[in-house]
Amino acid sequence: MPRTDYDDALRAQAQARAQFELSVGDLHAKIDKLTAVQRQRAELDNLKRLIVPVPITSPQIVLSGGAGTLVNQPDLLGPHEGYAWFVMQLSCMSFTAGTVSVYRNFIQDENFIVTFTQAGTFFFGASQLYLGDSDMLVFNATGITGQVTISGWACNVPTFLIPDYLL
Repeated sequence: MPRTDYDDALRAQAQARAQFELSVGDLHAKIDKLTAVQRQRAELDNLKRLIVPVPITSPQIVLSGGAGTLVNQPDLLGPHEGYAWFVMQLSCMSFTAGTVSVYRNFIQDENFIVTFTQAGTFFFGASQLYLGDSDMLVFNATGITGQVTISGWACNVPTFLIPDYLL
């Protein structure tokens, strides 16, 4: 049977329509993928709002003969479960003589962080002093004249967002 121009036109139209439908399908898939990526980014941005600065406050160190220790204050001197602190600033104030040493968890040489030989403030870099959800700061004062008032600031980060915070 001889081919007609009409048959050729119908075949060309069918091929064009099939190609168009494939292109539209690809476009829908790309839009869906882009929308999913945008949703993930929006969700991550919302989660990043959980990263907040928190004040570090505690009672004064109870002194006896100019010495004392402030230990086992997990709710005040360390992050809650599921969070980490990146300590940015620590201050030991109100004393005129003596030293205050700061440790992580226990008063042991390997846990030493910093010593205040006079009242003042120590600034850490944004990720230099990490406290995990089972860590806390411990303060040991010796030879103190006056009182020791402790304060500071930390960045409170949910543990699952630590990689994002560090980047």
